[in-house]
Amino acid sequence: MNKNIAARPIMPAQQVMRMGRLGWVAGMNWQMHDLVAQKKRFFSRADGATHRLKLLAKAQQITGQARPLGVQPGLRLCSLAAAYLAREGGSHYGIYQLDAKNDKWLFLATTGGLPSVMGDIIGTLNEVLSAQQRFLDFNAPESSTSLTSLSLTSTALNCTATSETPVCWQTLTTGLSRQAIRATTLGRLLSGRTIACFALPVLLGSTAFWYWGNQLDKAEMVGKVAQAKALLELQSQNVTESTKEENLPHPWASIWPTPYFLSQCLVVRQRLPVTLTGWRLAYGECVSEGMRLRYVATAASTIADFSHRARELLGQDAYFNLEEGGQNGDVLIPFVTTDSPSLWRDEKIPPSAVQLMQFISHFQRRNISVLLNEVKPPPVVPGQENTIPSQGWREFTFTFTTKSSPEGVLASIDDIGLRLTNIAFTLNPQSQFEYTIKGSLYAQN
Repeated sequence: MNKNIAARPIMPAQQVMRMGRLGWVAGMNWQMHDLVAQKKRFFSRADGATHRLKLLAKAQQITGQARPLGVQPGLRLCSLAAAYLAREGGSHYGIYQLDAKNDKWLFLATTGGLPSVMGDIIGTLNEVLSAQQRFLDFNAPESSTSLTSLSLTSTALNCTATSETPVCWQTLTTGLSRQAIRATTLGRLLSGRTIACFALPVLLGSTAFWYWGNQLDKAEMVGKVAQAKALLELQSQNVTESTKEENLPHPWASIWPTPYFLSQCLVVRQRLPVTLTGWRLAYGECVSEGMRLRYVATAASTIADFSHRARELLGQDAYFNLEEGGQNGDVLIPFVTTDSPSLWRDEKIPPSAVQLMQFISHFQRRNISVLLNEVKPPPVVPGQENTIPSQGWREFTFTFTTKSSPEGVLASIDDIGLRLTNIAFTLNPQSQFEYTIKGSLYAQN
């Protein structure tokens, strides 16, 4: 028995695609519900899975299991296949684009009011096309030889997305109600070790409560001694800490490194349509949350058409100032990140003289003038004690405008201590771009 358990393969891990406070999981392992198997696995992680989702439809139940990677505390995990079911219904299939640059696609399918066990497949275009063909062959009406198969194929299957006209996966998550999101939320699986960790403190606490209940006087005395000891330790700690120099956290450690910020902005910017049902792209900016866009209405264009196409092509809802006539359409496209700890950098920065010389020389070679403004700590008010710890670095903010792409301007730059906070662009009627780049440069004192 132990040999079989040890030989059971561990299910592959899934990458979490983050959008705000939600993390969308694709590529889950779906199985029809089995009461006997469920009872056997209640106190174990099924094939290495850490999360699961159960869905019901009529007399059938299906369970999806996942082993997501890089889950940050407080992130709510949701199933993309369940979102597809909530959005499209019970008899559909489609191929959606996850990452065009790396040829990453997702095949989703639903049958009988539940996600299909043959769907939720991640792979290259050829792989998901093969998965789609297997699904169609299996669910073809002429292959239905049993009552179960007939019940699944009695309803015609409808295609919602194809690879010929790529549709972003984010379109599946827009417009979902709170109830629908709640239905797609994954639950955490508890292992036997986790349950034991919870049970042991409870058992120890119960034993201690029983013991101390018979020795109240002794417990009170011990408590007073412990309180006095803690007070002495706290006073000693305060004296020690007051003699040490405090170190402030480095601000550049909590800002995306320049190459990553540029790549996130470029991926979204490359796919932007210059016109959308008569609306012209006029302005956009990349910030940490994503890319903000503004489209301007032209003659005979309507907000209804733009709203529909923005949701269809950009995967996001559009917002209008209707009180001012609805001449501008604003769209926010969130960045898709894994939020991995490896994205952040807390590198050692060079001295000010070296850092400034390298930075300015880079732009002088490209005939670009960049002005630097130092951000200085607030001055100490005369007569008051300086309670702010001294920092060991200097921060310089900068802004410059160029007609060249940000990736070209910043190519080969030494990005140690360099962080970008905003990349804005405008597009004139002659389809010419102009970029405004803002950021901070950090250097040692």
